[in-house]
Amino acid sequence: MIGEYVTPGQAMGLVAQGGLAYVADGRGGLVILDVSQPSSPALRGSVALGGEVIDVDVDGGHAYLASPEVGLHVVDIHDPDAPQLLKSVSQPDGARAVAVAHGYAYVLSYSALRIYGIGDPANPVLVGSYGSQMLWDLEISGTYALLLDSLGLQVLDVSTPSAPQLVASIVTEGIGVSIAVWGDTVFVGTDDGVEVFDVADMHDPAPAGHYQTARTVEAISAGEDALFLALGTGGLEVVSRLALDSYEHVASFTMPSFASDVTKDGSLAFVTTLSDGVQVVDTAWTPGPQRDSLLRTVSISEAGKVVLGENVAFVSAFANGVSVVDLSEPTGAAVVATTKTPGVAQQIALEGHYLFVADGPSGLQVLDVSDPSAPSLLASHATADVTSVVVVSGGLAYLSVQNVGLEIVDVRNPAQPAHLGWYSLGDNLFPAVAVAGKHAYLSDIERNVHIVSVHDPASASRVSTFSVPGLVRSMVVQDGLAYINDDNKGLSIFDVSTPSAPVSAGYFGLSDVPQDLFVSQGLAFLALGPSGLRVLDVHDPTAITDVGRYSSKGHATGVAVRGTLTFLADLRAGLRLIRNCDEP
Repeated sequence: MIGEYVTPGQAMGLVAQGGLAYVADGRGGLVILDVSQPSSPALRGSVALGGEVIDVDVDGGHAYLASPEVGLHVVDIHDPDAPQLLKSVSQPDGARAVAVAHGYAYVLSYSALRIYGIGDPANPVLVGSYGSQMLWDLEISGTYALLLDSLGLQVLDVSTPSAPQLVASIVTEGIGVSIAVWGDTVFVGTDDGVEVFDVADMHDPAPAGHYQTARTVEAISAGEDALFLALGTGGLEVVSRLALDSYEHVASFTMPSFASDVTKDGSLAFVTTLSDGVQVVDTAWTPGPQRDSLLRTVSISEAGKVVLGENVAFVSAFANGVSVVDLSEPTGAAVVATTKTPGVAQQIALEGHYLFVADGPSGLQVLDVSDPSAPSLLASHATADVTSVVVVSGGLAYLSVQNVGLEIVDVRNPAQPAHLGWYSLGDNLFPAVAVAGKHAYLSDIERNVHIVSVHDPASASRVSTFSVPGLVRSMVVQDGLAYINDDNKGLSIFDVSTPSAPVSAGYFGLSDVPQDLFVSQGLAFLALGPSGLRVLDVHDPTAITDVGRYSSKGHATGVAVRGTLTFLADLRAGLRLIRNCDEP
């Protein structure tokens, strides 16, 4: 979000063109903003109107506004600094939407479409009407009016405005709320997403696709290759159009209050919010997955976690051991070796030419991967119980051992791992571990994170404990911040720059339980199980924003990032290579 202007009323509809935004501002009337400098919108002019106004369209030097209490208002906007009310046209059932085209104003109430000739905007003349029930929204496409009612889509031939004719209707699966048209495609926003219709033949509209959303689509702005969705309390969502029947989430933007309408002008999206006026969003770049995001999928059975070496990726695969993927040419990435381990390869860590495997009941396994195409088992270290997590830092391996706690193992000589010390949590341990400097971070089943001093591994000691919303699934600690995924479907960020006094710094709710986390350059990449990949901007932990996602049909379990590529381990599909945008 790059700019905002808080209007005096409740911003409910807008049109942006020519560096100006025309806002239907509830009881605030018509508000005209100068948005030529998007980061600092400024008031040009406003005019109070009778009752509330909830929709607006602009034609030439006039604005037409829909009022539920009055009907139609016509405002002269030739001078944006001094707009003047020209005419108010009363309708017995008011108006909820308006569109202007071909010299006519199409005004929609809950029960009728009325068509006014506006050759003289100061004296609109009613020339035709069409009665229906529970009408919600409308769009004009050529000589057709597309109406949305409680059952679905109605198509009217309005080539003769005095005699509109119904030529087609189609029932939508969800409850229709909003509508947009681009070319031969109609997009209907419903209570559970966007339904897409091919209207190349207006007399025979055909269902052509569906994009699901978490909240009702209050408004849609459609372009050639993207949709911009106002989702009420869900803010703004940007969606790529890959094909008529294929859509992919690009980014989400949180709004300060209920997002009621959206319009696109170039790379900018203007969003009306009921309590906070107009928000300006630059949608030219998002750091998450792009339109042509999926570069390659490498088949691996039961892919779990992924770590990156030089031109290779190592993927844990539970009972199938560890797979090595050659990345020297990403578009041709392929498995070049698979090594079975004695137990169940759950999590892995790479240091130098050695891969360390948390191998379940078989403890710690050390693989020599100096030749990635021919990994070899170098050493094993038995643990007291099932080992599910391994982190390697400074020649030491930190193991999460079931019913015991944290075991610290000296692996400076990888061929001879040696026990150094314990930090016991007993059966209170929940297997998530992170290490930064001389401190280890581990979680328990009571939704706590323990910060443990490992300055002397032989006598590790607790420094502090803090609570998080759920059971911890993964942690990353870097630059004095702890990033924590939990099964309460959220990302928590704590300031741990003073380990003895951790402080909550931010939180972001998620759609699914996160399985893994990778943090790089102010972005958090999350493997979200059935929801695929999510990318969050965490530069400011107090204002985390959703900047991208990749929706896979499998179950994302691990994630790593390098340069412009994200590597997503998927339990069902294998390793996905996903292209990211590299610069704003």
